[in-house]
Amino acid sequence: MIPTAQQQSDWSDPKSISTWWSTPSQAHFHRPYSAELVASLRSPFAEFWPASVQATKLRQTFSAHYAKGTASVTIGATDVISAHLMADAGYDTIYVSGPTCSTMDNATQDFGADMADYPYETVPNKVRQLFRSQLMQHKVSATRRFRGEAVAALDVDRLVPIIADADTGHGGQTANMKLAKLFVEAGAAAIHLDDQVPGTKKFGAKTAGRVLVPVEEHITRLLAVKLQFDVMGAECMIIHRTDAETAGYLTSAISPQDRPYIIGCTNPQLRPLVATISASFSTSKSQAEAVEDGWIASAGLSTLDEAVLSQNPAEYSKWKAASEGQNVAEALATAQTLGLGVQWDCEAARSREGWYRFRGGIQPAIDRAVACAKYADILWTRTPATVEKDLEKFAKEVKERVPGAMLAYNLAGDIKGTDSEIKAFTTKLAKLGYVWQFLPLAGQSGTAVGVNTPIRAIKDDGVLGYLNTVVRPGKAAGVSTLDYAWQGGPVADATVAAVTLW
Repeated sequence: MIPTAQQQSDWSDPKSISTWWSTPSQAHFHRPYSAELVASLRSPFAEFWPASVQATKLRQTFSAHYAKGTASVTIGATDVISAHLMADAGYDTIYVSGPTCSTMDNATQDFGADMADYPYETVPNKVRQLFRSQLMQHKVSATRRFRGEAVAALDVDRLVPIIADADTGHGGQTANMKLAKLFVEAGAAAIHLDDQVPGTKKFGAKTAGRVLVPVEEHITRLLAVKLQFDVMGAECMIIHRTDAETAGYLTSAISPQDRPYIIGCTNPQLRPLVATISASFSTSKSQAEAVEDGWIASAGLSTLDEAVLSQNPAEYSKWKAASEGQNVAEALATAQTLGLGVQWDCEAARSREGWYRFRGGIQPAIDRAVACAKYADILWTRTPATVEKDLEKFAKEVKERVPGAMLAYNLAGDIKGTDSEIKAFTTKLAKLGYVWQFLPLAGQSGTAVGVNTPIRAIKDDGVLGYLNTVVRPGKAAGVSTLDYAWQGGPVADATVAAVTLW
């Protein structure tokens, strides 16, 4: 439908944009830009996006869960069949995982580990595929109802909101905005962005130590996405993700908010780490690592606050108050002004790549979540291992500092306890405010396990194996995708009949 004259006028009116920003879904966001700027960046034609409808549904879902102390527990969908079956099963959200897309749906067909080095349209393309399939299945149900069919499956809500992995935003601010635009166009109700440096992910226990960007840089990413949503008039939600719990490095020491976790050398007798490695004439990676390990053992590594407290205990409180809100360089200058001698050097401890050392843990994850709360709808700390006390601490402190904050968490198969305790784990997290809980790779691994049995049975027994492992159990379980109607037959029949004159 063509927008009315009033809708067109409101679309380009800064006052109408400001009114929208005061609504419950938008009022908590801090925007450093004006409604006038947004109006100037908008298309001359009023836009409507189905993603906004899905986002409104998602926001209502999360709000209801928060009020009841429950959660949306979901998995990463691998294809249109798994998304369809998730709707059948009653899931109220669907996740699209970057790692799954990297290994199964990479736009370049160069499959591999999730280094976020796939083209940035990769995940939006998967969202578009799933959403368009949802629209088709919605048509199938509507057509069958039109024909007078009465089947329980027709009452299933096929338009389950999709939440997608935007990784680090795939570039600078303009790339962040273009990526956000693709997600809105594809039908995503929400996306999450993390605070890592693109291309520096590490996998495995021996390569732990993710690299973060400063807090302000991550906020800039979130704001770039929000600006794009505003320009498009989209209600889509933003989920902040931090990897601070497992981080070992930081690209810059400029942020005051990162100061408590930046690590420096307190041994003035040591040369900087990089100079030490270079002087050792190490010719192999293992030799360089050995030199680095020796340097670290002798460096007396600590945060600046720990160094000042250790070396100037009587003056620590005075310095702490005077350096409030300062980054490490400013805080060191304050110490000098106060006449304090502080042996501490974060430059000397920088890695061979030039990164600053960072003390990861649940506390920096909490601080980053709080700092980003004004720029996101949901707050998530990613952890590689499930530590219940850390999740409790995160929830307690974040909600104390950000009342009403809604949280997310990536579930894994490492939860300890009895079967009943493991089953109750998501309920415990829900009561803490974790309204969205998801198993990112469960769809991928579940698909593998699910097809393994029929693949082997058909190899051994041919058609009988197919009947025994697919057709008969599928019909008994009521798997709807075995019905020809799932393929869109009723829609095709209805459209052909509508235009046939004889």
